[in-house]
Amino acid sequence: MVDKNTKCDASGCSSAVKLLQGEQAAVRSMFSEYEKTDDCKNKEGIVGSISVALTSYSALKNEIVYPALKDKESCSTEPCSGSESHHQAKLILDQLQRLTADIDAPAYDKAVKDLKEIVLKHFADEEKILFPAIDKCSEKADELNQKLEAFKADRGFSPSVESLLSK
Repeated sequence: MVDKNTKCDASGCSSAVKLLQGEQAAVRSMFSEYEKTDDCKNKEGIVGSISVALTSYSALKNEIVYPALKDKESCSTEPCSGSESHHQAKLILDQLQRLTADIDAPAYDKAVKDLKEIVLKHFADEEKILFPAIDKCSEKADELNQKLEAFKADRGFSPSVESLLSK
């Protein structure tokens, strides 16, 4: 079983959790890349990649993970659906879309910082609640991993997300 406050080690969690952690790592990498650049064009591209990655990650959870956990009686623990943080992130992404003309303005960087805080808090909540819930249902974990992999393949995750996952 995974300690609720740490990431999985090589043997301590399911492939499904490792896949989701990989998606989180990709998003974290994009935020780090954003913080390292001063070029407005790069910033705009990175925010676009963050938006795509968060949309894909959210779809993975909403269409595959949450239904699989709700479907299993032994997995009755209600995992964090994060609907409030998903909503907040969507609002900030919409705000960033409107601010694109003013990408060099302090408001743009502040909005990205706010988005990062919301996303990282949501990821931390998932590590404490969602990932242990997945591992608790270990009899479903392999099936869940197969569904997640198929979902990623069917949706054709963007090359920028895939390249960050391979790092």
